[in-house]
Amino acid sequence: MTERHRLGIVAAIASSLLIILGLEILRRLMKPPYDKKVAFEEEEKEKKTQAKATAPKKEAKKKVTMYGASWCGYTRKEKAAIEASGLADSFTVVDCDHTPDYAGCDSVKSFPNFYNCSPGDEGCVPCHRGYSENVADILKKCSA
Repeated sequence: MTERHRLGIVAAIASSLLIILGLEILRRLMKPPYDKKVAFEEEEKEKKTQAKATAPKKEAKKKVTMYGASWCGYTRKEKAAIEASGLADSFTVVDCDHTPDYAGCDSVKSFPNFYNCSPGDEGCVPCHRGYSENVADILKKCSA
């Protein structure tokens, strides 16, 4: 194959790539046709967003945080008891084995350990240490 043939092939490939690139740019620049239904849905979404922004904010309910470890049998029992009690919304469970850098894990010396605040809050105070079968008592004790 001569040098002239090689240059011709390279030029053909380059022009093909430029055509493909140009078509892709055009495809991305073209907007879909105006759709009344889509426009209406976008307007409704915008109204809801503005209503949420102007609505008075509810104070976040503090949760009781349980620090535990996946290898700890008492932590596993307590977690199962929380889920079975139907009070899971009131608890945040932090596994210090999988998240050792999590705020609060460094101060926990035994598992499970309960604090009367959401994770990361300042001034968290331990309210219950150890396993208890009665989750409602823990919640009452920590919410007081």
